Amino acid sequence: MPQLTDKNDEDLMLLTGKGNKKAFEELVKRHTRPLQNYFYRYFRNTEDSKDYAQQVFVQIFQSAKRYRRLSKFTTWMYTVARNIYINEIARRQKVRFSPLEFAENKGTRRNMVEDAVTGKDTAYFVRKTLDALPAEFKEVLVLQVYQDLKCAEIAKLLKIPEGTVWSRLHYGLKLFKKEYEKVTGEHEL
Repeated sequence: MPQLTDKNDEDLMLLTGKGNKKAFEELVKRHTRPLQNYFYRYFRNTEDSKDYAQQVFVQIFQSAKRYRRLSKFTTWMYTVARNIYINEIARRQKVRFSPLEFAENKGTRRNMVEDAVTGKDTAYFVRKTLDALPAEFKEVLVLQVYQDLKCAEIAKLLKIPEGTVWSRLHYGLKLFKKEYEKVTGEHEL
């Protein structure tokens, strides 16, 4: 008898829709860290990242009976995550926080000190560089580089042509290199 760990995400989601809580637990186990990393790339706060990842799983669980295997589970999961991100940005803008003010008030300085002490300067510069990029470039870079999504999946998730994803990746990487050099004062990429 196959174990739940042997099943793919889509099969686990279909089982979840039929009331199998162990299947959902397996999905949570597989995707908690990638989702937390996704949100951390945007909000730079570990606790917020955990909360948003949990919101994604709550929405997924609530929608389990309506799930249809139309695309990869991860594409659907990141669509839910992206919607939560967009809603949170809109909510924060209503309370008059700029993303920069929010980042500064949520531990960026502490992270910089920790990075310097632990030797993670490169990671700090990469985060700072990503934060300086326009949202459309940052989004495709985060989804491909950190979330390991393919261009076709990103296109489906963002509801844009695949060629646009490739273009944003190309120009995003060029901008990233330029910005990284500005941030670090080095020309090593």
